[in-house]
Amino acid sequence: MANRRSFLEKIGKGAAFSTLALSLPSALFSQLKLGKATVVKNRVIGIIGAENSHTRGFGKMFNLDKKFPGWEVKYVWGEKEEFAQQAKTEGAFPIL
Repeated sequence: MANRRSFLEKIGKGAAFSTLALSLPSALFSQLKLGKATVVKNRVIGIIGAENSHTRGFGKMFNLDKKFPGWEVKYVWGEKEEFAQQAKTEGAFPIL
């Protein structure tokens, strides 16, 4: 089970990173080549569904561990208030 978990964790981080990398504006890369100071706006993520551990995991990865600078999970909505509260606490983000 540990091998499967580590595989899924690695594949999930890779998928998240590739999604973020592809969504960066091309102007950012042109400014990096020219040596200009870059101004990058923070990106905000909202999650619908707090009923599983993925919500807490993404909150931890983006908000606490800062794996992707400039990105932040700010909102979570869940059908059950108790799951949304738990996600808020463990993932460090507010509830919508």
